Amino acid sequence: MDTKEGRFAWLSLDENDNELSRFFEYFIAALQKVDPVLGRSALELLRSPQAFDIQVVLTDLINTLSNSDQSLIFVLDDYHLITDPDIHESLVFLLENAPPHFHLLITTRADPPFSLTRMRARNQLTEIRQADLRFSTQETSEFLKLMSLDLSEPAIAALEKRTEGWAVGLQMAALSLQGQVDVEAFILDFTGSNR
Repeated sequence: MDTKEGRFAWLSLDENDNELSRFFEYFIAALQKVDPVLGRSALELLRSPQAFDIQVVLTDLINTLSNSDQSLIFVLDDYHLITDPDIHESLVFLLENAPPHFHLLITTRADPPFSLTRMRARNQLTEIRQADLRFSTQETSEFLKLMSLDLSEPAIAALEKRTEGWAVGLQMAALSLQGQVDVEAFILDFTGSNR
């Protein structure tokens, strides 16, 4: 995917991606959707009948990425599903040697086993945590108004607390509230486990 600011690649992960060569085959395939040339020789090294050295493969990939001057953001989605230490170590190698215009965005439910402290100290890490994604009470109020709901302040606060400020929870609650006769009672009974 291209934008004026640069290019984006996306790889959604699952439990079956916990194998080094498979992981990087998919990684390169995602890159090649942006540019078919990216990672071509690295992919050949991965698929070689001889045993591959992942650092050689990644060095080739890094060199290919360095030949481009256009920004590239690579998204690894659901990284918490990756448990293979070789994959973690290889990604650290990639991050430490990647060109400055390559950015890795990791979505995860748990911190990856990288040296995040070192990355923070080097100003190489931007973190967006749960608290950053939650709506405040004011944002919850504004969102509910956009959903055509005019609720009392205690009702808004109760919904914000019960949904923990998550946009999708608020949206589901707002949809469920439409057409309710006793809105206040519904909110009191509403929990995150409501279908």
